[in-house]
Amino acid sequence: MPEQPVAVGNWRTLLGSGDLKECLKQVVAWTNQFQEFADSANGLQSQFNSLQKKRQSGVLKHEDEQATENRIRKELLDLINVIYQSPVLHERSKQLAPVSEDELGFRESLLEILPREYSKLEVLSEGDYNVVYKAVRNAGTELENAVAIKAFKNISLIQDESAKKLEHKFSLAQKYSTLDGIVTIYSSYMSMFPQFYVMRFIRGLDLDDYLEQDWPMSLHEKRRLLLRIAEALRKGHQDDLLHLNLRPSNIKIDLDGDPQLLPFQIVQFSFTRRNIKRIKKLVTYWSPEQVNGGILSRQTDQYSFGLIAYELFTKKPLFTGDTVLDIMKRRFEVQQAITQFYEKGEPDILQKELEETDCPPFFIDTIRQLLQADPGLRFQDMDEIIDEIEDIEAHRTRVKSSFRPLERSFERCRKQEEFYADFYESFFEKKPLYSAIFEQAFLAKEKARHQTGPEEERSLDDQQKKTFWQFQHRMLDLAMERMLLFHENPPRLADRMAKLAQSHQAFSITPPDFQVFLDCMKEALLHGDPDRWPTSASIDEIWSEFVSPILAIMQQKGTA
Repeated sequence: MPEQPVAVGNWRTLLGSGDLKECLKQVVAWTNQFQEFADSANGLQSQFNSLQKKRQSGVLKHEDEQATENRIRKELLDLINVIYQSPVLHERSKQLAPVSEDELGFRESLLEILPREYSKLEVLSEGDYNVVYKAVRNAGTELENAVAIKAFKNISLIQDESAKKLEHKFSLAQKYSTLDGIVTIYSSYMSMFPQFYVMRFIRGLDLDDYLEQDWPMSLHEKRRLLLRIAEALRKGHQDDLLHLNLRPSNIKIDLDGDPQLLPFQIVQFSFTRRNIKRIKKLVTYWSPEQVNGGILSRQTDQYSFGLIAYELFTKKPLFTGDTVLDIMKRRFEVQQAITQFYEKGEPDILQKELEETDCPPFFIDTIRQLLQADPGLRFQDMDEIIDEIEDIEAHRTRVKSSFRPLERSFERCRKQEEFYADFYESFFEKKPLYSAIFEQAFLAKEKARHQTGPEEERSLDDQQKKTFWQFQHRMLDLAMERMLLFHENPPRLADRMAKLAQSHQAFSITPPDFQVFLDCMKEALLHGDPDRWPTSASIDEIWSEFVSPILAIMQQKGTA
């Protein structure tokens, strides 16, 4: 085993900055631990020394000198790449398994081996065994500038998987990640520690954010989401690739409103490598055969898909509880109820809970069949499920034609970062106290999410400041989505608007201030879509008609 840690990232940085001498020095010192690398490195060092002597004596023409140095540089880079992909380092990583549990310490380990074209790491999420970062890929490359990097924190997570087996799984996952509806994997780096892979960064919300924030969705939109997810699963299933990790937090909703599945699972997990918090999340969405260690198949993904369908209509997971035992008890009760339905025709839990939603009656039967404990009693394949979804009655009451320019304008503006910055700069300038009010609302949400104690300091840390800006984006998006949906179905949304007004009142947001909020939103649309709204007058009339009934409800209920 090597005594010195490998510093591939540093070597590449040195080469990129033109410091060939220092790079060679470090590579030679490190490769002296391995005979298979040492000969090549020492050979390049000898060539470099010879070049230096010829430079001093002046016997080389400048173009010959440059050609020789470029050749040495290229061969050194090739050697570094060979070292990086070496199985020797994969074995070594097991010996280095204890890496800092602290995210900053882990990030330092990752930066040591991260290809130098990636920079500006920003934490998107952190779990027990991995961290997902947003990163910037240097301009001038074929890929998008923003990417996501998923890095595994603990070697024990993949200790049961051989390097060759992992390589094969990643090649399959990467192949299917190019399909519509599945987040693209650009490259994987699994031959040393920390293992990581690079995928497309999706700007948007996770599906669980939509559900948690009670994001308004018409039946048409629910049908569309289910259809897109089902089609993505079908593509993978056609070549026997299973997802096995289907849950709302693994489904991103992009700015076009389309779902994007995080890549099909590559590393298999078991309860022995999970803490209680993670087990709770898994038993909430896993199929019975996953929980019980049974045989996995395409029908395994169907079960998780059924749980997501249920949650889309009810806005809550089917299996909930304060403890793992509570969740397992609920699973048992639901399964017993489904069995009783099929054996005796008695209304079950699903019937009672879904009848209160806009789920079509026939589709309750579809969800019930997806949630059969026996995989053989579920559907034959995703094609059958897609047929069921396509039959969902989605006679959507469209927003009236005079408001459609606003709808299209908002869809265009929400893809612009400047739209949000323009709005909040204007709103906080007119109502500076609301910066603190929004922060208070965000902290209350964070406290509820993480179940933090009241003794914690009520101010934003560095990571929360980044998340807070995303929270502000969502608040503006949600406001506009609710208003658009109000005009599709005013009776159903009037009650939700009344509750929103009462929520505003709890945070000391007054109806006149909501008027200012709407005025700033109109101005942001005006600035963000000048082709559609060349003058203020071009939007004033339609905007007044659009917001008047909503403002009336907010004023009436907000002062109650």
